[in-house]
Amino acid sequence: MFFEPYHQVLKAIQNISPERLPFSRYLVQSDVASAPPQYLVRRPTLDLSPIFSSKDGTSVKRVKVLEPWPEMTSTLDRSQLSALKCILTREVALVQGPPGTGKTFIGLAAGKILLQNKATVSPDAPILAVTLTNHGTTLPLLTPALSLIISFTLLLSS
Repeated sequence: MFFEPYHQVLKAIQNISPERLPFSRYLVQSDVASAPPQYLVRRPTLDLSPIFSSKDGTSVKRVKVLEPWPEMTSTLDRSQLSALKCILTREVALVQGPPGTGKTFIGLAAGKILLQNKATVSPDAPILAVTLTNHGTTLPLLTPALSLIISFTLLLSS
């Protein structure tokens, strides 16, 4: 029963040659050291203002995210901040935890930051988020995020 949600994805992956498989470094070679995404290698600053505000007058609009982050104010706890840093600074990130720990909230926060920076760091690159849930509480939480993504996409295309 646990396997069924992944069945179609695994079937599709089996039909792709390892050389053409996106993220084959992680999926085929089992490399656990996730590198920074290419957009950060080229331009290692992000505007974090959708989620953070300045604590000491330091700008949150051009934060060098691959270096230690400045002191900033947000509603995130330490674990959520760590997860957000992981999402924003790695090619592949996995966020997991028990119910009520803020996984959806962190996903939405990362989405807001990525969308805020999309035009300057990688305007044509897609953002991929994969989630699996077996309860009905996540969809209402994701609906605003999907609306934000759709609105942003329409804004970029017009």
